[in-house]
Amino acid sequence: MATPFEERRKELLRELQTELAPLGFEAKLSDWSYRKVTPFGFYGIGLASIPHPGVDFDVTVHIGVRHDAVAELCNAVNPNLDKKQKADVYTVGGELGNLSNAGQMRWTIATEADVVRVT
Repeated sequence: MATPFEERRKELLRELQTELAPLGFEAKLSDWSYRKVTPFGFYGIGLASIPHPGVDFDVTVHIGVRHDAVAELCNAVNPNLDKKQKADVYTVGGELGNLSNAGQMRWTIATEADVVRVT
């Protein structure tokens, strides 16, 4: 049986998928991310969870852009990355609040209503 945390997590990912699919983003739910393929690489949106056990969890949003040509150059000189890591390298990106100069931004999810509010 899924915990309330897991249920809220699944709801959040489904709601975001509904919002992002019309924009061309495909969900990669196993790692809380969404990707839109472009002629030069991809745009990515990822979520991170900060759990508060037994209470709720916070979510942060990370965005990035990958330019394949740049990533391939970087990957060529970095032998420590495995194949999956090389495929997931972004050229530039970061946490949404830090990129906007507002400091880290978090959204708290405790109930189903919070999921709707966040999306």
